[in-house]
Amino acid sequence: MGEMPTPQMEDLWNNHDHPANQGLDDYDVPAKYADGQARYRGYTIWSIPTPIPDRSHDWSWVHDEYDGAPDSGDDRCGTAASLEAAKRAIDEQLHEAG
Repeated sequence: MGEMPTPQMEDLWNNHDHPANQGLDDYDVPAKYADGQARYRGYTIWSIPTPIPDRSHDWSWVHDEYDGAPDSGDDRCGTAASLEAAKRAIDEQLHEAG
């Protein structure tokens, strides 16, 4: 049987306005997170730590021209454990795209 969610996790799950509860196609990077943003090679990277112990998704990144429509096939977005890891993922994606 799984662990019971903590009150903090329940608050996050019940907060439908929190970016963690929305697809990247549903919002632009909110201005209130501007202090935690970085620009890199046509992408915006930002940090929104979640109240869970797994830190591997604390940083999100999305291309300026990202099309999040389900049928678009656009995969120019993701999450990472750190700003440096997000930059590496962007570099790998750009390298693969040629």
